[in-house]
Amino acid sequence: MLLVLTVIAAPIVEEFVFRGLIVKQAFKFSKLGVGVSTFLFGALHMPTDIGSWILYGGMGLVLALVYQKTQKLECSIALHAVNNFLGVISMFF
Repeated sequence: MLLVLTVIAAPIVEEFVFRGLIVKQAFKFSKLGVGVSTFLFGALHMPTDIGSWILYGGMGLVLALVYQKTQKLECSIALHAVNNFLGVISMFF
């Protein structure tokens, strides 16, 4: 269940909200949209220190830039899913 939620459901929902709605719809692929999306994505993951802000915000920035560059939500969803898969797998080792 953890794998399904983390690797499939979360990337799809989060990418539709943060990239599809914020970057594309609200800000028309602008730099401000990338910044807002990055900040909100980081905040959603409830960082507790500067390191976790950098981790989550950095991933949000990468995902937003990938989406801005390709304009294909599938690309940011796939990258997000791979990232989450690696995180889940690392929990087992």
